[in-house]
Amino acid sequence: MSPRELLECFQTAGGSAAAWERRVRLDQGLLAVLAFLMLDRYTGNIAHEAAGVLMLAPVILHVAVNVKWCRRALGLKDARPGRARKPRPAGAREIVLRLLNALLALSFAASLVSGVMCSQMLFATFTPEDWRMSLEYRAAHVGLSVWFFLLAALHAGLHAGVFVGKTTESLRRLHARAPWGAGVGVALAAWAAALAAFGPREADLLMALENAYIPVERGEWPTAMPADLLAVFLAAAGTAALVERTASVAKEWKEKKRRAAAEQAKVA
Repeated sequence: MSPRELLECFQTAGGSAAAWERRVRLDQGLLAVLAFLMLDRYTGNIAHEAAGVLMLAPVILHVAVNVKWCRRALGLKDARPGRARKPRPAGAREIVLRLLNALLALSFAASLVSGVMCSQMLFATFTPEDWRMSLEYRAAHVGLSVWFFLLAALHAGLHAGVFVGKTTESLRRLHARAPWGAGVGVALAAWAAALAAFGPREADLLMALENAYIPVERGEWPTAMPADLLAVFLAAAGTAALVERTASVAKEWKEKKRRAAAEQAKVA
């Protein structure tokens, strides 16, 4: 299959349900690989480094699939003839997405490069020993990876509607009808669990690029680290989804108010 044919499998311009399904599966696969990468204390260096390198392929595919949005974000014209349109002013949501995606791309690139620099296995033959043995380089890699993990969670949360749209009918109804207060409660509970989980793991030092390892207590249950990572991911993603939902509800309310005012003007 050629690259063009591969991209055509993800084209949703015609409303193809199968193409949307493939896009969601691609994103879910990226999240699964990211979760695997964050568990390097259990997987070992070879599997961790190999997964990090292999993740580059689906990331490139994800960007290529969303190239139209990328071109708009960069202020570039559509390359296809007859598609030139006057660019619309970027709204608040679009600006937030551009900033978040830029930080996400930078953190991914930085974590990948720093990982190669302190590689213990796959790239050890090509990197100086000072790099491989440097705790500063490793601390930078671990910290950048944590930032990438958090930014990926925010990115997923802002697109939660797409993921929910491909789940069961009952979950879709729950997502559509859930009151705003319930979303706040869930977000607060997730943050409480996340803070309880990552306080002992010195999250402040990790995010400041000052800790070369995610702390693991002696005798810790093997499920503790995955549970902590899940709590942090859900807290960040849930908060982003709540903000997105709040903005959507506010926009709908303003639109209803505008329509009501227009109807009153007609009656008058």
